[in-house]
Amino acid sequence: MNGKHAAKFRLLLACTLLVVSFFASSVNFSVEASSDAWIVYTPLHIINPLAGSTTPQGYSPNQIRTAYNLPSSGGAGTTIAVIIAYHCPTIWNDLTMFSKQFNLPLPTNSNFIVHQMGTLTNPQWAKEAALDVEWVHAIAPNATIQLVEAKDNSPSSLYGAIDYATNQPDVVAVSMSWGTAEYALEVNRDKHFRDKPDITFFASSGDNGSLETSYPASSPYVVSVGGTNLVLNPNNSVRSETAWSKSGGGISPYESIPD
Repeated sequence: MNGKHAAKFRLLLACTLLVVSFFASSVNFSVEASSDAWIVYTPLHIINPLAGSTTPQGYSPNQIRTAYNLPSSGGAGTTIAVIIAYHCPTIWNDLTMFSKQFNLPLPTNSNFIVHQMGTLTNPQWAKEAALDVEWVHAIAPNATIQLVEAKDNSPSSLYGAIDYATNQPDVVAVSMSWGTAEYALEVNRDKHFRDKPDITFFASSGDNGSLETSYPASSPYVVSVGGTNLVLNPNNSVRSETAWSKSGGGISPYESIPD
């Protein structure tokens, strides 16, 4: 993948998530978000699915790749890291079934790497892990996917998973479909993203509309990704795309506005 395609690929990776001034004297830096505050933001909402239908609903991987004019290289030669909390015991079977359904390359030990940091499981986080991995594979079928499963959803575990992923070779992008309401200590956590300028970080903007900004999406070193309502023409070109009303966004109370 040449530099032009690599830059375009990083920008368009935000599709997988379809499916944002700090004053030291006034902030208590001992305040860290609790584990219970970190939640997954499921970015895929299908309107009026057919009840009981075994036919997949929504757009296919081919439709999405066509709509966004994704590179034909399919991410070859790159690695995309997906950060999730808890172990997903069915992830290999989930990705295999998805790949067979849409004629994508089957997962192997060379193109799909799972780094398990703990044994605890959580059904909600497992659902997000499957969704994230499947759609990263859908839009970049020739890329290597590295799923890093933090042992739980505590801040130390999630940030530790990020650091592990970004220290692996060939990682060009990191996907994080989770977050928490902004908190005072977050500016100290920006180093996990700031210190890796060759890697693009993506985070869900949240599902609470303008009522709440979330972190890490609010970090100036992270690309914040909100949901959209996408309508395609018969040839799969984009007819219209509008922001989803529940996508998070707003002005951060702690982060400085980037230059």
